[in-house]
Amino acid sequence: MLAVKLLGALQAEVDGRELELGPPKQRALFAQLAVRRNQVVSRTELIDGVWGEDPPESVRGIIHTYVSKLRQTLAGDRKASARDSVLTSVGSGYRLALEPDNLDIWLFEHAFQQAGQARAANDVERAIAHWDEGLRLWQGEPLPGVPGPFAENERQHLEELRLAAIEDRAETLLSLGRESEVVVDLRTTVEDNPLRERLRALHMIALYRGGRQAEALEHHDRLRRLLAAELGVDPGTEVQDVYRQILANDPALGRPTPRVTVTLPKEEPPTPAREGRSPYPGLLAFSVGNAQYFFGREQLTATLVDRLGDPLRDGPVAVVGASGSGKSSLLRAGLVPTIEGMDLATPRRWSWLLFTPGNKPVEALASALAQATGRPPSELLAIIHDDAGELAGVLDGSDRLVVVIDQFEELFTLCEHEPERRRFVEALTALNAAVVYGVRADFYGHCARFPELVASLERAVVVGPMTATALREAIERPAALAGLELEPGLSDVLLRDLGAEEDTGGVLPLLAHTLLATWQVREGNRLTLKGYAEVGGVHRAIATTADATYARFDPVGRDLVRRLLLRMVHVGEGVEVTRARVDRTSLVEGSSDPETAAAVLDALARARLVTLDEDTAEISHEALLRSWPRLRQWVADNREGLRLHQQLAQDARSWQRDGRDDSGLYRGAKLAIALNWAPDDGTLAPVERELLDASRAREASEQQAAVRQTRRLRQLVAALTALLVVAVASMVFAFVERNTALQERADAMSRQVALRANSLLAADPALAAQLSLVAYRISPTTEARSSLLTTSGVPATTRLIGHSDGVTALSYGGNLLASASKDKSVRLWDAGSRTAVATAPVPSTAYGVALSRDGKMLAAGIADGSVILWNVSNPRSPEQLAVAKGHTDSVFALAFSPDGRELASASGDKTVRLWHVDGRQVTSVGTLAGHEKTVTSIAFSPDGKLVASGSYDNTVRLWNAATGASAGVLTGHGNAVTGVAFSPDSRRVASASYDETVRVWDSSSGATVSTLAGATSFLEAVAFSPDGRTVAAGGDDHITRLWDIAAGTQVASFTAPATIRAVAFSPDGSSVATGAANWCVSVWDVRAAEVDGHAQSGWGVAFDKTGKVLASGHYDGTVRLWGTSDPRRPTALATLTGHTGPVTSVAFSPDGKTLASVSYDHTARLWDVSDPAHPALLSTVPASTGQLEAVVFDPSGKVIVTSGDDHLIRLWDVTDARHPAPIGQPLAEHTDVVSSLAFSADGKTLASGSYDGSARLWDVTDPVHPVSRYRIATNRPAPIRSIALSGDAKLLATGGEDHAVELWTVGDAPSQVSALTDHTNTVTSVALSADGKSLASASWDRTVSIWDISDPHAPQPTATLAGPTDNVTAVTFDPRGGSVAAGVANAPNSVWQTDPDAVAKQVCAVRGTPVTDAEWQTYVSEDSPTDPC
Repeated sequence: MLAVKLLGALQAEVDGRELELGPPKQRALFAQLAVRRNQVVSRTELIDGVWGEDPPESVRGIIHTYVSKLRQTLAGDRKASARDSVLTSVGSGYRLALEPDNLDIWLFEHAFQQAGQARAANDVERAIAHWDEGLRLWQGEPLPGVPGPFAENERQHLEELRLAAIEDRAETLLSLGRESEVVVDLRTTVEDNPLRERLRALHMIALYRGGRQAEALEHHDRLRRLLAAELGVDPGTEVQDVYRQILANDPALGRPTPRVTVTLPKEEPPTPAREGRSPYPGLLAFSVGNAQYFFGREQLTATLVDRLGDPLRDGPVAVVGASGSGKSSLLRAGLVPTIEGMDLATPRRWSWLLFTPGNKPVEALASALAQATGRPPSELLAIIHDDAGELAGVLDGSDRLVVVIDQFEELFTLCEHEPERRRFVEALTALNAAVVYGVRADFYGHCARFPELVASLERAVVVGPMTATALREAIERPAALAGLELEPGLSDVLLRDLGAEEDTGGVLPLLAHTLLATWQVREGNRLTLKGYAEVGGVHRAIATTADATYARFDPVGRDLVRRLLLRMVHVGEGVEVTRARVDRTSLVEGSSDPETAAAVLDALARARLVTLDEDTAEISHEALLRSWPRLRQWVADNREGLRLHQQLAQDARSWQRDGRDDSGLYRGAKLAIALNWAPDDGTLAPVERELLDASRAREASEQQAAVRQTRRLRQLVAALTALLVVAVASMVFAFVERNTALQERADAMSRQVALRANSLLAADPALAAQLSLVAYRISPTTEARSSLLTTSGVPATTRLIGHSDGVTALSYGGNLLASASKDKSVRLWDAGSRTAVATAPVPSTAYGVALSRDGKMLAAGIADGSVILWNVSNPRSPEQLAVAKGHTDSVFALAFSPDGRELASASGDKTVRLWHVDGRQVTSVGTLAGHEKTVTSIAFSPDGKLVASGSYDNTVRLWNAATGASAGVLTGHGNAVTGVAFSPDSRRVASASYDETVRVWDSSSGATVSTLAGATSFLEAVAFSPDGRTVAAGGDDHITRLWDIAAGTQVASFTAPATIRAVAFSPDGSSVATGAANWCVSVWDVRAAEVDGHAQSGWGVAFDKTGKVLASGHYDGTVRLWGTSDPRRPTALATLTGHTGPVTSVAFSPDGKTLASVSYDHTARLWDVSDPAHPALLSTVPASTGQLEAVVFDPSGKVIVTSGDDHLIRLWDVTDARHPAPIGQPLAEHTDVVSSLAFSADGKTLASGSYDGSARLWDVTDPVHPVSRYRIATNRPAPIRSIALSGDAKLLATGGEDHAVELWTVGDAPSQVSALTDHTNTVTSVALSADGKSLASASWDRTVSIWDISDPHAPQPTATLAGPTDNVTAVTFDPRGGSVAAGVANAPNSVWQTDPDAVAKQVCAVRGTPVTDAEWQTYVSEDSPTDPC
């Protein structure tokens, strides 16, 4: 085994035998190969590294000789061919095989990295130990006496790492108060490096803390003199700050303080890997050394080479692409190897040189040209500075040279001097050589500032997304070339997990990194699906990389990482979080430190976590959002704040666009919430801060005016009554002031708790409901009322807390629910009252649990392989009956037979066991073998004939329950099977898998009946509903999903705060219980969600006169009728089909027996709904030549009115609903789509609203000859989407695209009396309650607002109802009062209760475990908890 030491004199040994490495230049060549271990180092790189600017004529022969001698030395007495040597020839270069653990510089760099990670985790003692471990490897100056530029550069690099380690270690020791050690440790190092300022500053701090102030000041003076004498400069900021603090005896210097500079991540040190070489580069670009593994870009490489050989080409060739698109790999592994030594339409040989600009691009160019010409760099520098045009004669023309500049953006990110940039570009374009430069797309505009580059940009070679075919080649062909085998299906899984059939920017490094990680855990030469799962797939592999990148920032940098990434996240009202493309300038300049923010953003782009384009930035892949726990936690912790910030950003842009009009300012509760949230740390963009400041100033001005008026009144009253009631007035005033202060405090706390409840609603609805009630009890503010009522729109959830570790299994039986946990207990709960009944402790982790069907027997499977049986006839006192042993590994699942006499168990020992249960005896009656890996799940068929088991071997097996014989093997899952369940009729088996699907199988034939997709991570559990129509499954994405098996569609989902480990339907099917990793059992009411989930995108909604039937028209062309006797639990009555386009509006006749619907299919339809469970079509009316938008019945029920995008309003006689007839001529006053219609109670007035920005009132006393009475519009009319007219025709409400609801009094001269401006997007629907005192409005901002309009001149907000995950399209009041219903785009209808007391009663009835003390402290206050129920 070869081992090499470079940290000191160069040494190498093989199996303990020290090697003689030969003369200095041979040693230099060996050192370069050792540093670049396991990589192909080209001859050109070796020549440059050993000889530099002046190689001998016979240099290639010399290299061949050196390599031959080194091979002989490495082989020793053994006769080894060149092929068998650890030093092999590969293409035009050489590779030295060397394990990382056998190279001391790798061990040092690895220790340095581990120290940084430990320090980031605040484990400073471990960090110090790693630094000590790495520094002990140093035996002197690295590579002494080894010649050549490479050795010199490596010496400097390693010395810099050593000094950085010493400094970081010293800083950490200072944080622990161990300054005496620092003084001793740094003395010699400071003497050896007298100009290193950070080292000097740390030494000064240590001296000062040790009481040696004068000596610390002397160090500053010594450094100042040295710098002045040698460099002519003063000490830097860090040393000067310490000097001033010492002079001032600053107390802050006397205690540990964190650094305040941002440390940007460095390149990762190499990762230890198994023997062999990976064909995948990880997050690094491909290079010349591994170009043989570069696939998928052959066509683009050919295009680039053709462009170089084009005789009409004039000037450089630009290669442009987004960050992470593969530009560097294309240049280094595509272009360079292709042109090396080939001819392109010319007799001259082609050669190349490649470099990056760095911070001194002109020097970099001169150095690169020196390699090609043999002329000194100083001479070339002089030519460039004097007259760049003379460079045309520098190259002798014997070779056709291609100058390749990678990372051209460094010209702008690292070089700070514009004159040098221009000189560099001028020199490039003057060369008598082909020039190719690769630049990130976001620097396109920077390059375009140079006229010499414009033509190349216009004809740039664009590195775009790779197709699915090319991606597959990039996965499979490198493996084939390296002699690796890919397990069938691995490529498909990788492409699926990348989230596309085609690549998007930033995907390639993620793919390469995941492949590298999978290669490191390969089985022999095979890359397996198991290995891919072990490294976490694309998602978890990315998380590992992200954490490593984050750890390499210092605390200030990490905070900026968090802020920048959160700005690139979009949080909707529902569960899903997505990445958001943001304006790059706003992102950077919105920070309190734009320069540092830009540097951090650039570092994130280099780490491939962020993709930068010319004007925008975005997180490189959605997988980062899903699979980086740290980022997920940031989002969870800031969800509501992110939502508020998104809204604020949108409002600020609108306010700025509208000329900063006062109407766009925040007011009242909206302003209070925004100010309460708004951080004062530079997070807000300037215009956002300006909007809040202007809103606050306006509100303060209004409050001051009110105060002045109040003060004047008080003064008048005081003057009149002062002599009579001075004492009384003083007491009353004090009492009022005290009550006012208390109320204001309560209001503020109520709003804060409501805000926190809202932020939890999507992830933990049970806790959110209780907190919203707490907020309402503290003070019934609008915000608290909104929060409380919003909870009524989500399924009722009970949470049962009692376990102290993750819940692993659930089982219903009789009236009991049993839960097993890692906390070594099984708990029993009353399934009816949802209260704790009893706890049964077990010796080790309880993985499996089962209740017999009658609820009298309880079994648990535990980690030691035992099965424990209890009698729970008296559930409050479980009686242990037996402990059965037989399994040799953990028992993960249990199931009773339907009669309770048999028990099946699944185990990590790869077997299923059948047990006979007889009183206190549990007897093993069979061991079922066949699975190749852990058996995870088990189920008895309801008819008792079959047992199903699922396993990590990706299969489901069926067994004959009577004989134990195999009854079939069900294959098809692409990953571990984690859950199995039988349908009630035993004909179907459902299985859940880590492949993120549920499969439903025919238990007789073993055929797949359906595959249910939609999960976004591993599934852990599955259950059938008692009626057999629905399957539920949950898993690692925290979501329990319900699918309609017949339709194959998802109909409902429920989100918990943690991974779902167990799922079980209640015996009556009304609820689903889930057990999660957050120690909680949750019971979800699935009835409403399951019913509603069958129909989505309701565009029109209407109640009948009783409120017991709701009709909704849907985008799919259907009309659905729902029973709403209990609005919280609707029932599906009927689905009406016939329309061929979206149904936009529905209306009931006054008697509720007829329903009208209109559609984009140009027709109106009348339906007999006298029996809503059995409706019938009465007639179809071709009501328009265009799409229809609205329909309404008059109060008599004999007339309907329709309107649409033909701008016309038509009246129809429906006295005979089977034969409707037109009445009179269409009303044609509107000039755009007529979107909404409404009648007065007496039927004499018809109102219409239009996209032309106006509403009209028509006198339809004579429906044959309607008369237009009024046209109503604002000064700045916007399209009206909806109107509502009060029964007495005195009040009209309009809502539309100006985001506002306007209220108009309708008399002799209509006038606007108020405007409701709380919505932030188009208002789609408005509705009035039956008594006319409340108004509801729906909006594309995904909310419904309710207002008290008892006084239309001064409307008061009642509540804002949130929760929908998309635009709210329609809203209507239940005529009985107490609820509103709404249609939602791409989601089920929503129904909310509007009575806070009723909602409070419901919350208390189902809450289960109350808010815990810890939760109260976190979300409410430090006061003692108060039960809101």
